[in-house]
Amino acid sequence: MADVSAPTKSQTLLEEATERRVRGQFHIWASVILLIIVGVQLNYLSYRHYERWDWTEEAIYTLSDRTKVELAALDTDVDIYLFLSGAEPNYPEVRELLQRYQAETGRLAIQFVDPDREPSEFQVLAQRFGVSAGVTDSGQTMADVAAIVVAGEERWTITRDDMIGIDFGSMDDEGGTKIDVKAEQALTGAIVQVTSGEETKVCAASGHGEWSPDRTGDRSLFTLVDELRRDNITVETVDTLGGGAIPEDCAALFVVGPVRAYGPEEADAIDDYLSAGGAALFALDPVLDRDRIMPTGLERLLSRWGVVVDQSLVLEMDGQRLLPPPNPPGPYLVAEWGQHPTMEAIARMGGAGLFAMTRSVRPAEGTAAETLLSTSEASWAAVGTLPAAEELEPREGDLTGPISIAVGFERPGQPGQTGQAGADDTDEGDTEAGGAHHRGRVVVVGDADWLQSNPMRDPRFVNLDLALSVTGWLTERETLISITPKQISAEPMMITEDDLGSLAVRLLGLMPGAMLLLGFAMWWSRRS
Repeated sequence: MADVSAPTKSQTLLEEATERRVRGQFHIWASVILLIIVGVQLNYLSYRHYERWDWTEEAIYTLSDRTKVELAALDTDVDIYLFLSGAEPNYPEVRELLQRYQAETGRLAIQFVDPDREPSEFQVLAQRFGVSAGVTDSGQTMADVAAIVVAGEERWTITRDDMIGIDFGSMDDEGGTKIDVKAEQALTGAIVQVTSGEETKVCAASGHGEWSPDRTGDRSLFTLVDELRRDNITVETVDTLGGGAIPEDCAALFVVGPVRAYGPEEADAIDDYLSAGGAALFALDPVLDRDRIMPTGLERLLSRWGVVVDQSLVLEMDGQRLLPPPNPPGPYLVAEWGQHPTMEAIARMGGAGLFAMTRSVRPAEGTAAETLLSTSEASWAAVGTLPAAEELEPREGDLTGPISIAVGFERPGQPGQTGQAGADDTDEGDTEAGGAHHRGRVVVVGDADWLQSNPMRDPRFVNLDLALSVTGWLTERETLISITPKQISAEPMMITEDDLGSLAVRLLGLMPGAMLLLGFAMWWSRRS
Protein backbone atom coordinates (compact mmCIF):
# COMPACT_ATOMS: atom_id res chain seq x y z
CA MET A 1 0.00 0.00 0.00
CA ALA A 2 1.42 3.44 -1.01
CA ASP A 3 2.55 5.85 1.65
CA VAL A 4 0.26 8.87 1.24
CA SER A 5 2.44 10.95 3.51
CA ALA A 6 5.37 10.76 1.08
CA PRO A 7 5.47 13.77 -1.27
CA THR A 8 4.67 13.14 -4.84
CA LYS A 9 7.02 14.09 -7.65
CA SER A 10 4.73 16.90 -8.72
CA GLN A 11 4.62 18.30 -5.18
CA THR A 12 8.39 18.21 -4.98
CA LEU A 13 8.71 20.07 -8.26
CA LEU A 14 6.13 22.62 -7.08
CA GLU A 15 7.97 23.20 -3.83
CA GLU A 16 11.28 23.62 -5.64
CA ALA A 17 9.70 26.09 -8.08
CA THR A 18 8.18 28.02 -5.18
CA GLU A 19 11.53 28.08 -3.43
CA ARG A 20 13.27 29.32 -6.58
CA ARG A 21 10.61 32.00 -7.07
CA VAL A 22 10.94 33.19 -3.46
CA ARG A 23 14.71 33.16 -3.77
CA GLY A 24 14.52 35.05 -7.07
CA GLN A 25 12.17 37.67 -5.60
CA PHE A 26 14.47 38.01 -2.61
CA HIS A 27 17.42 38.60 -4.95
CA ILE A 28 15.43 41.15 -6.92
CA TRP A 29 14.35 43.08 -3.84
CA ALA A 30 17.83 42.83 -2.34
CA SER A 31 19.25 44.22 -5.60
CA VAL A 32 16.72 47.05 -5.59
CA ILE A 33 17.52 47.91 -1.98
CA LEU A 34 21.26 47.80 -2.71
CA LEU A 35 20.77 50.03 -5.74
CA ILE A 36 18.81 52.50 -3.61
CA ILE A 37 21.54 52.47 -0.97
CA VAL A 38 24.24 52.99 -3.63
CA GLY A 39 22.19 55.78 -5.21
CA VAL A 40 21.75 57.52 -1.86
CA GLN A 41 25.46 57.21 -1.15
CA LEU A 42 26.38 58.55 -4.59
CA ASN A 43 24.02 61.49 -4.15
CA TYR A 44 25.48 62.21 -0.73
CA LEU A 45 29.03 62.03 -2.04
CA SER A 46 28.16 64.20 -5.05
CA TYR A 47 26.56 66.73 -2.69
CA ARG A 48 29.66 66.82 -0.50
CA HIS A 49 32.22 66.57 -3.30
CA TYR A 50 30.50 67.86 -6.42
CA GLU A 51 32.30 68.96 -9.54
CA ARG A 52 31.05 70.96 -12.53
CA TRP A 53 32.34 70.81 -16.07
CA ASP A 54 32.04 73.32 -18.88
CA TRP A 55 31.93 71.53 -22.24
CA THR A 56 30.80 74.57 -24.23
CA GLU A 57 33.13 75.57 -27.06
CA GLU A 58 33.37 79.15 -25.76
CA ALA A 59 33.73 78.12 -22.05
CA ILE A 60 30.93 80.52 -21.21
CA TYR A 61 30.29 78.87 -17.82
CA THR A 62 33.89 78.84 -16.59
CA LEU A 63 34.35 81.41 -13.82
CA SER A 64 37.41 83.64 -13.94
CA ASP A 65 40.06 83.64 -11.22
CA ARG A 66 38.96 87.09 -10.15
CA THR A 67 35.35 85.95 -9.60
CA LYS A 68 36.49 82.97 -7.54
CA VAL A 69 38.71 85.18 -5.38
CA GLU A 70 35.90 87.68 -4.79
CA LEU A 71 33.41 84.95 -3.88
CA ALA A 72 35.87 83.21 -1.56
CA ALA A 73 36.52 86.51 0.23
CA LEU A 74 32.84 87.28 0.90
CA ASP A 75 32.25 87.95 4.59
CA THR A 76 28.66 89.12 4.28
CA ASP A 77 25.50 87.63 2.80
CA VAL A 78 24.58 88.70 -0.73
CA ASP A 79 21.17 88.26 -2.39
CA ILE A 80 20.73 88.25 -6.16
CA TYR A 81 17.27 88.66 -7.68
CA LEU A 82 17.11 87.70 -11.36
CA PHE A 83 14.12 89.21 -13.17
CA LEU A 84 14.70 87.66 -16.60
CA SER A 85 11.94 85.62 -18.16
CA GLY A 86 12.69 82.04 -19.10
CA ALA A 87 11.71 82.86 -22.69
CA GLU A 88 14.34 85.58 -23.07
CA PRO A 89 17.46 84.92 -25.14
CA ASN A 90 20.47 83.63 -23.21
CA TYR A 91 18.44 83.09 -20.03
CA PRO A 92 19.79 79.50 -19.67
CA GLU A 93 23.37 80.78 -19.83
CA VAL A 94 22.76 83.41 -17.14
CA ARG A 95 20.93 80.93 -14.89
CA GLU A 96 23.69 78.34 -15.18
CA LEU A 97 26.31 81.01 -14.47
CA LEU A 98 24.48 82.09 -11.31
CA GLN A 99 24.28 78.49 -10.13
CA ARG A 100 28.03 78.24 -10.53
CA TYR A 101 28.41 81.39 -8.45
CA GLN A 102 26.31 79.81 -5.73
CA ALA A 103 28.41 76.64 -5.84
CA GLU A 104 31.50 78.69 -4.92
CA THR A 105 30.20 80.17 -1.66
CA GLY A 106 27.52 79.72 0.94
CA ARG A 107 27.17 83.50 1.28
CA LEU A 108 25.19 83.86 -1.95
CA ALA A 109 21.40 83.46 -2.19
CA ILE A 110 19.78 83.59 -5.63
CA GLN A 111 16.10 84.08 -6.35
CA PHE A 112 14.82 83.52 -9.89
CA VAL A 113 11.69 85.56 -10.51
CA ASP A 114 9.92 85.35 -13.88
CA PRO A 115 7.62 88.42 -14.18
CA ASP A 116 5.54 86.60 -16.78
CA ARG A 117 4.95 83.34 -14.87
CA GLU A 118 5.19 84.60 -11.28
CA PRO A 119 3.40 87.97 -11.37
CA SER A 120 2.47 88.02 -7.68
CA GLU A 121 6.00 87.38 -6.44
CA PHE A 122 7.35 89.88 -8.95
CA GLN A 123 4.93 92.59 -7.80
CA VAL A 124 6.09 92.23 -4.20
CA LEU A 125 9.76 92.57 -5.18
CA ALA A 126 8.98 95.32 -7.71
CA GLN A 127 7.48 97.47 -4.98
CA ARG A 128 10.41 96.76 -2.70
CA PHE A 129 13.09 97.69 -5.24
CA GLY A 130 11.20 100.19 -7.38
CA VAL A 131 11.24 97.95 -10.46
CA SER A 132 8.68 98.40 -13.22
CA ALA A 133 7.53 96.10 -16.01
CA GLY A 134 6.03 96.38 -19.46
CA VAL A 135 4.23 94.11 -21.90
CA THR A 136 5.84 93.28 -25.25
CA ASP A 137 4.02 93.01 -28.57
CA SER A 138 3.86 89.25 -28.04
CA GLY A 139 2.08 89.72 -24.69
CA GLN A 140 5.09 88.80 -22.55
CA THR A 141 5.70 90.70 -19.31
CA MET A 142 9.29 91.93 -18.93
CA ALA A 143 10.95 93.83 -16.08
CA ASP A 144 12.92 96.98 -16.91
CA VAL A 145 16.01 95.56 -15.15
CA ALA A 146 17.74 92.19 -15.46
CA ALA A 147 18.88 91.70 -11.86
CA ILE A 148 19.38 93.41 -8.52
CA VAL A 149 22.25 92.56 -6.16
CA VAL A 150 21.71 93.33 -2.47
CA ALA A 151 23.97 93.23 0.58
CA GLY A 152 22.49 94.79 3.71
CA GLU A 153 21.39 98.32 2.81
CA GLU A 154 23.50 98.40 -0.35
CA ARG A 155 22.03 97.43 -3.70
CA TRP A 156 23.14 97.48 -7.33
CA THR A 157 21.02 97.29 -10.48
CA ILE A 158 22.08 95.31 -13.57
CA THR A 159 20.46 95.97 -16.93
CA ARG A 160 20.14 93.61 -19.89
CA ASP A 161 22.75 95.62 -21.80
CA ASP A 162 25.13 95.05 -18.87
CA MET A 163 24.74 91.29 -19.30
CA ILE A 164 24.32 90.73 -23.03
CA GLY A 165 25.65 92.68 -26.00
CA ILE A 166 26.23 92.22 -29.72
CA ASP A 167 29.76 92.36 -31.10
CA PHE A 168 29.01 94.57 -34.11
CA GLY A 169 32.54 94.06 -35.38
CA SER A 170 31.74 90.38 -36.03
CA MET A 171 28.72 90.96 -38.29
CA ASP A 172 30.76 90.32 -41.42
CA ASP A 173 32.62 87.31 -40.02
CA GLU A 174 32.26 83.99 -41.81
CA GLY A 175 31.10 82.40 -38.56
CA GLY A 176 28.29 84.92 -38.22
CA THR A 177 27.56 87.62 -35.68
CA LYS A 178 28.77 86.96 -32.13
CA ILE A 179 26.98 87.74 -28.87
CA ASP A 180 29.02 89.01 -25.94
CA VAL A 181 27.84 87.31 -22.75
CA LYS A 182 28.98 89.91 -20.19
CA ALA A 183 27.00 88.51 -17.27
CA GLU A 184 30.07 87.55 -15.25
CA GLN A 185 31.51 91.05 -15.60
CA ALA A 186 28.25 92.59 -14.45
CA LEU A 187 27.58 90.16 -11.59
CA THR A 188 31.06 90.17 -10.07
CA GLY A 189 31.27 93.94 -10.40
CA ALA A 190 27.92 94.31 -8.65
CA ILE A 191 28.98 92.00 -5.81
CA VAL A 192 32.15 94.04 -5.32
CA GLN A 193 30.13 97.25 -5.46
CA VAL A 194 27.72 96.26 -2.64
CA THR A 195 30.31 94.58 -0.37
CA SER A 196 33.55 96.54 -0.66
CA GLY A 197 32.39 99.47 1.44
CA GLU A 198 34.28 102.75 0.96
CA GLU A 199 35.05 103.73 -2.62
CA THR A 200 38.58 103.85 -3.95
CA LYS A 201 39.40 107.25 -5.45
CA VAL A 202 41.57 107.73 -8.54
CA CYS A 203 42.57 111.26 -9.58
CA ALA A 204 42.92 112.25 -13.25
CA ALA A 205 45.43 115.07 -13.78
CA SER A 206 44.31 118.16 -15.71
CA GLY A 207 45.81 121.49 -16.72
CA HIS A 208 48.10 120.31 -19.53
CA GLY A 209 45.58 119.09 -22.08
CA GLU A 210 45.23 115.63 -20.50
CA TRP A 211 42.39 113.23 -21.28
CA SER A 212 39.21 113.85 -19.30
CA PRO A 213 36.99 111.43 -17.31
CA ASP A 214 33.96 113.06 -18.96
CA ARG A 215 32.00 111.32 -21.70
CA THR A 216 32.50 114.03 -24.33
CA GLY A 217 35.24 114.17 -26.96
CA ASP A 218 37.71 111.70 -28.45
CA ARG A 219 40.17 112.25 -25.59
CA SER A 220 37.84 110.74 -23.03
CA LEU A 221 38.47 108.12 -20.33
CA PHE A 222 34.77 107.48 -19.91
CA THR A 223 34.84 103.81 -20.94
CA LEU A 224 37.50 103.05 -18.34
CA VAL A 225 35.73 105.24 -15.77
CA ASP A 226 32.47 103.36 -16.35
CA GLU A 227 34.16 99.98 -15.89
CA LEU A 228 35.98 101.09 -12.74
CA ARG A 229 32.71 102.35 -11.29
CA ARG A 230 31.49 98.75 -11.21
CA ASP A 231 34.45 97.89 -8.99
CA ASN A 232 33.73 100.70 -6.54
CA ILE A 233 36.46 102.93 -7.96
CA THR A 234 35.66 106.55 -8.78
CA VAL A 235 37.70 108.86 -11.01
CA GLU A 236 37.85 112.57 -10.20
CA THR A 237 39.75 115.40 -11.84
CA VAL A 238 42.59 117.16 -10.02
CA ASP A 239 44.27 120.31 -11.34
CA THR A 240 48.07 119.95 -11.47
CA LEU A 241 48.66 123.35 -13.08
CA GLY A 242 50.94 125.51 -10.93
CA GLY A 243 52.26 122.67 -8.79
CA GLY A 244 49.47 122.25 -6.25
CA ALA A 245 49.69 119.27 -3.91
CA ILE A 246 48.03 116.04 -5.01
CA PRO A 247 45.22 115.16 -2.54
CA GLU A 248 46.22 112.47 -0.05
CA ASP A 249 43.01 110.51 -0.62
CA CYS A 250 43.97 109.76 -4.24
CA ALA A 251 44.79 106.05 -4.36
CA ALA A 252 46.41 106.67 -7.75
CA LEU A 253 47.09 109.58 -10.10
CA PHE A 254 46.41 109.21 -13.84
CA VAL A 255 48.43 111.48 -16.13
CA VAL A 256 47.02 110.61 -19.56
CA GLY A 257 48.08 112.26 -22.81
CA PRO A 258 49.32 115.72 -21.80
CA VAL A 259 49.96 117.93 -24.84
CA ARG A 260 51.82 120.67 -22.93
CA ALA A 261 54.98 120.03 -20.94
CA TYR A 262 54.93 119.99 -17.14
CA GLY A 263 56.94 122.66 -15.37
CA PRO A 264 59.57 121.80 -12.72
CA GLU A 265 57.33 122.76 -9.79
CA GLU A 266 54.46 120.69 -11.18
CA ALA A 267 56.70 117.65 -11.64
CA ASP A 268 58.03 118.12 -8.10
CA ALA A 269 54.47 118.09 -6.72
CA ILE A 270 53.90 114.69 -8.34
CA ASP A 271 57.26 113.50 -7.04
CA ASP A 272 56.26 114.50 -3.50
CA TYR A 273 53.01 112.56 -3.88
CA LEU A 274 54.85 109.44 -5.09
CA SER A 275 57.52 109.73 -2.41
CA ALA A 276 54.77 109.80 0.23
CA GLY A 277 53.54 106.40 -0.98
CA GLY A 278 51.26 107.42 -3.85
CA ALA A 279 50.91 105.61 -7.17
CA ALA A 280 50.61 106.88 -10.71
CA LEU A 281 49.90 105.88 -14.31
CA PHE A 282 51.66 107.99 -16.91
CA ALA A 283 50.33 107.50 -20.47
CA LEU A 284 52.59 109.79 -22.48
CA ASP A 285 52.02 110.19 -26.21
CA PRO A 286 54.87 111.53 -28.32
CA VAL A 287 54.01 115.22 -28.82
CA LEU A 288 55.15 116.40 -32.28
CA ASP A 289 56.26 119.87 -33.34
CA ARG A 290 56.84 119.64 -37.09
CA ASP A 291 59.47 116.87 -37.28
CA ARG A 292 60.62 117.14 -33.66
CA ILE A 293 59.42 115.07 -30.71
CA MET A 294 58.91 117.35 -27.74
CA PRO A 295 59.78 116.61 -24.08
CA THR A 296 57.02 116.02 -21.52
CA GLY A 297 58.64 117.80 -18.59
CA LEU A 298 58.37 114.56 -16.60
CA GLU A 299 61.62 112.96 -17.80
CA ARG A 300 63.70 114.03 -14.80
CA LEU A 301 61.01 112.93 -12.33
CA LEU A 302 60.58 109.50 -13.90
CA SER A 303 64.32 108.93 -14.26
CA ARG A 304 64.57 109.21 -10.48
CA TRP A 305 62.00 106.40 -10.35
CA GLY A 306 64.03 104.19 -12.67
CA VAL A 307 62.16 104.89 -15.91
CA VAL A 308 63.67 106.40 -19.07
CA VAL A 309 61.15 108.28 -21.24
CA ASP A 310 62.62 108.79 -24.70
CA GLN A 311 61.76 111.61 -27.09
CA SER A 312 60.99 109.05 -29.75
CA LEU A 313 58.40 107.56 -32.09
CA VAL A 314 58.08 103.79 -32.45
CA LEU A 315 57.71 102.37 -35.97
CA GLU A 316 56.38 98.84 -36.30
CA MET A 317 57.78 97.19 -39.46
CA ASP A 318 56.22 93.75 -38.99
CA GLY A 319 53.38 93.69 -41.52
CA GLN A 320 51.48 91.06 -39.53
CA ARG A 321 51.21 93.47 -36.60
CA LEU A 322 49.83 96.39 -38.63
CA LEU A 323 46.13 97.01 -39.09
CA PRO A 324 44.99 97.96 -42.60
CA PRO A 325 45.89 100.25 -44.17
CA PRO A 326 49.43 99.44 -42.93
CA ASN A 327 51.17 102.40 -41.34
CA PRO A 328 54.37 101.91 -39.26
CA PRO A 329 53.43 104.53 -36.59
CA GLY A 330 50.22 102.56 -35.99
CA PRO A 331 47.75 101.33 -35.19
CA TYR A 332 49.55 98.04 -34.57
CA LEU A 333 49.26 95.02 -32.30
CA VAL A 334 51.42 94.40 -29.24
CA ALA A 335 51.52 90.91 -27.75
CA GLU A 336 54.86 90.67 -25.90
CA TRP A 337 54.16 90.76 -22.15
CA GLY A 338 56.75 91.21 -19.41
CA GLN A 339 57.17 89.18 -16.23
CA HIS A 340 55.12 91.46 -13.98
CA PRO A 341 52.00 90.99 -11.81
CA THR A 342 49.99 93.27 -14.12
CA MET A 343 50.81 91.13 -17.14
CA GLU A 344 50.34 87.61 -15.75
CA ALA A 345 46.58 87.39 -16.31
CA ILE A 346 46.87 89.14 -19.70
CA ALA A 347 49.49 86.65 -20.88
CA ARG A 348 47.31 83.71 -19.74
CA MET A 349 44.35 85.03 -21.73
CA GLY A 350 46.39 85.56 -24.89
CA GLY A 351 45.43 88.15 -27.46
CA ALA A 352 47.02 91.49 -28.23
CA GLY A 353 46.69 95.17 -27.37
CA LEU A 354 46.14 97.91 -29.93
CA PHE A 355 48.55 100.87 -29.84
CA ALA A 356 49.33 103.85 -32.10
CA MET A 357 51.75 106.80 -32.10
CA THR A 358 53.84 105.41 -29.26
CA ARG A 359 57.11 106.55 -27.71
CA SER A 360 59.70 104.19 -26.26
CA VAL A 361 59.73 103.84 -22.48
CA ARG A 362 62.40 101.63 -20.90
CA PRO A 363 63.82 100.68 -17.50
CA ALA A 364 66.93 102.57 -16.39
CA GLU A 365 70.00 100.42 -15.86
CA GLY A 366 70.55 99.18 -12.32
CA THR A 367 66.96 99.78 -11.17
CA ALA A 368 64.09 97.50 -10.24
CA ALA A 369 61.89 98.82 -13.06
CA GLU A 370 60.52 96.15 -15.41
CA THR A 371 59.36 96.18 -19.00
CA LEU A 372 55.64 95.43 -19.28
CA LEU A 373 55.09 95.62 -23.05
CA SER A 374 57.36 95.36 -26.07
CA THR A 375 56.95 95.67 -29.81
CA SER A 376 58.29 93.12 -32.31
CA GLU A 377 61.93 92.58 -33.23
CA ALA A 378 61.26 94.20 -36.59
CA SER A 379 60.29 97.52 -34.99
CA TRP A 380 62.54 100.50 -34.27
CA ALA A 381 62.21 103.92 -32.63
CA ALA A 382 63.21 107.23 -34.22
CA VAL A 383 64.81 109.37 -31.50
CA GLY A 384 64.73 113.18 -31.44
CA THR A 385 63.32 113.84 -34.90
CA LEU A 386 60.96 112.05 -37.25
CA PRO A 387 62.51 110.14 -40.15
CA ALA A 388 61.79 111.09 -43.73
CA ALA A 389 58.98 109.20 -45.44
CA GLU A 390 61.45 107.11 -47.45
CA GLU A 391 63.59 106.25 -44.42
CA LEU A 392 62.54 102.78 -43.28
CA GLU A 393 65.77 101.82 -41.53
CA PRO A 394 67.11 102.99 -38.12
CA ARG A 395 69.52 105.91 -38.18
CA GLU A 396 72.49 106.45 -35.92
CA GLY A 397 71.17 107.02 -32.39
CA ASP A 398 67.80 105.36 -33.03
CA LEU A 399 66.64 102.34 -31.02
CA THR A 400 66.25 98.89 -32.55
CA GLY A 401 63.58 96.33 -31.72
CA PRO A 402 62.11 94.90 -29.69
CA ILE A 403 61.17 98.29 -28.22
CA SER A 404 59.98 98.62 -24.63
CA ILE A 405 56.84 100.79 -24.59
CA ALA A 406 55.62 100.30 -21.00
CA VAL A 407 57.43 100.03 -17.67
CA GLY A 408 56.31 99.22 -14.13
CA PHE A 409 58.12 100.06 -10.91
CA GLU A 410 57.48 99.65 -7.20
CA ARG A 411 59.57 101.20 -4.46
CA PRO A 412 59.20 98.99 -1.37
CA GLY A 413 60.70 101.48 1.10
CA GLN A 414 59.08 103.59 3.83
CA PRO A 415 56.57 106.30 2.85
CA GLY A 416 58.31 109.63 2.43
CA GLN A 417 61.62 107.98 1.60
CA THR A 418 63.38 109.52 -1.41
CA GLY A 419 65.79 108.01 -3.86
CA GLN A 420 65.97 104.39 -4.95
CA ALA A 421 65.28 101.76 -2.35
CA GLY A 422 66.33 98.17 -2.54
CA ALA A 423 64.27 95.15 -1.70
CA ASP A 424 66.03 94.89 1.64
CA ASP A 425 64.58 98.23 2.72
CA THR A 426 61.06 96.86 3.04
CA ASP A 427 59.59 97.46 6.50
CA GLU A 428 56.90 95.20 7.90
CA GLY A 429 55.31 98.25 9.51
CA ASP A 430 55.10 99.93 6.14
CA THR A 431 51.48 98.98 5.60
CA GLU A 432 50.19 100.48 8.80
CA ALA A 433 52.40 103.55 8.60
CA GLY A 434 51.49 104.32 5.01
CA GLY A 435 47.74 104.03 5.30
CA ALA A 436 46.06 103.85 1.92
CA HIS A 437 49.28 104.49 -0.02
CA HIS A 438 52.14 102.58 1.55
CA ARG A 439 54.21 101.90 -1.56
CA GLY A 440 55.20 104.07 -4.50
CA ARG A 441 53.98 102.24 -7.59
CA VAL A 442 54.47 103.67 -11.06
CA VAL A 443 53.41 102.50 -14.52
CA VAL A 444 54.58 104.45 -17.56
CA VAL A 445 53.15 103.72 -21.03
CA GLY A 446 54.42 105.51 -24.13
CA ASP A 447 50.92 105.93 -25.56
CA ALA A 448 47.47 107.17 -24.52
CA ASP A 449 45.46 106.06 -27.56
CA TRP A 450 45.15 102.52 -26.18
CA LEU A 451 42.67 104.00 -23.66
CA GLN A 452 40.27 105.15 -26.38
CA SER A 453 36.74 103.79 -26.22
CA ASN A 454 36.83 101.82 -29.48
CA PRO A 455 39.77 99.48 -28.65
CA MET A 456 38.64 99.30 -25.02
CA ARG A 457 35.22 97.99 -26.07
CA ASP A 458 36.47 95.74 -28.86
CA PRO A 459 36.78 92.16 -27.56
CA ARG A 460 39.46 91.44 -30.18
CA PHE A 461 41.91 93.50 -28.12
CA VAL A 462 43.02 93.27 -24.48
CA ASN A 463 43.16 97.05 -23.92
CA LEU A 464 40.40 97.00 -21.30
CA ASP A 465 41.96 94.03 -19.54
CA LEU A 466 45.29 95.84 -19.49
CA ALA A 467 43.79 99.07 -18.11
CA LEU A 468 41.92 97.28 -15.32
CA SER A 469 44.92 95.17 -14.38
CA VAL A 470 47.21 98.22 -14.18
CA THR A 471 44.62 100.12 -12.13
CA GLY A 472 44.23 97.20 -9.75
CA TRP A 473 47.97 96.98 -9.19
CA LEU A 474 48.39 100.72 -8.66
CA THR A 475 45.49 100.97 -6.19
CA GLU A 476 46.52 97.68 -4.51
CA ARG A 477 43.22 96.10 -5.48
CA GLU A 478 44.96 92.90 -6.55
CA THR A 479 41.68 91.14 -7.32
CA LEU A 480 40.86 93.76 -9.97
CA ILE A 481 41.61 91.42 -12.85
CA SER A 482 39.41 91.98 -15.86
CA ILE A 483 36.78 89.50 -16.98
CA THR A 484 36.47 89.37 -20.73
CA PRO A 485 33.06 88.76 -22.33
CA LYS A 486 32.40 85.19 -23.50
CA GLN A 487 31.34 85.11 -27.15
CA ILE A 488 28.74 82.74 -28.55
CA SER A 489 27.38 82.50 -32.06
CA ALA A 490 24.16 84.35 -32.76
CA GLU A 491 23.29 82.11 -35.71
CA PRO A 492 20.07 80.10 -35.20
CA MET A 493 20.09 76.35 -35.77
CA MET A 494 18.47 75.65 -39.15
CA ILE A 495 16.78 72.27 -39.67
CA THR A 496 15.67 71.39 -43.19
CA GLU A 497 13.09 68.82 -44.26
CA ASP A 498 15.91 66.44 -45.14
CA ASP A 499 17.32 66.85 -41.63
CA LEU A 500 13.92 66.10 -40.13
CA GLY A 501 13.58 63.02 -42.31
CA SER A 502 17.01 61.78 -41.28
CA LEU A 503 16.21 62.45 -37.62
CA ALA A 504 12.90 60.54 -37.90
CA VAL A 505 14.63 57.55 -39.49
CA ARG A 506 17.20 57.46 -36.73
CA LEU A 507 14.57 57.67 -34.02
CA LEU A 508 12.47 54.96 -35.63
CA GLY A 509 15.53 52.76 -35.83
CA LEU A 510 16.76 53.44 -32.32
CA MET A 511 13.50 53.06 -30.44
CA PRO A 512 12.72 49.45 -31.57
CA GLY A 513 16.35 48.54 -30.91
CA ALA A 514 16.11 49.97 -27.40
CA MET A 515 12.88 48.04 -26.76
CA LEU A 516 14.45 44.78 -27.99
CA LEU A 517 17.46 45.32 -25.77
CA LEU A 518 15.23 46.00 -22.76
CA GLY A 519 13.11 42.89 -23.52
CA PHE A 520 16.21 40.69 -23.81
CA ALA A 521 17.49 42.00 -20.47
CA MET A 522 14.19 41.17 -18.75
CA TRP A 523 14.10 37.67 -20.33
CA TRP A 524 17.66 36.97 -19.25
CA SER A 525 16.89 38.11 -15.70
CA ARG A 526 13.86 35.81 -15.43
CA ARG A 527 15.72 32.87 -16.99
CA SER A 528 18.51 33.25 -14.43
